[in-house]
Amino acid sequence: MFMYVWLVSVCPLVEHTRDLGITVTNDLSPSHHIAVIVIRAHKRAGGILRAFSSRDICLLMRAFLVYVRPIVGYNYIIWSLFLILIQS
Repeated sequence: MFMYVWLVSVCPLVEHTRDLGITVTNDLSPSHHIAVIVIRAHKRAGGILRAFSSRDICLLMRAFLVYVRPIVGYNYIIWSLFLILIQS
């Protein structure tokens, strides 16, 4: 491994970091980012089910589209392009 130095301080080596809402790993794999997003979306969807006593499909679908879908859809294009490059 390389040791990176900026001015007089040594930059720490980390396995993953978050920048602009995207989790980036040392090997640039999207798996950690996808796992984090799935966990957040699952928690939000569970919160919707606990918050509404009604099981009206239209209401639940609207709540899902407003509160969960933006989490899943944020910066999806970056990882979809990454996966296309890997497959080719």
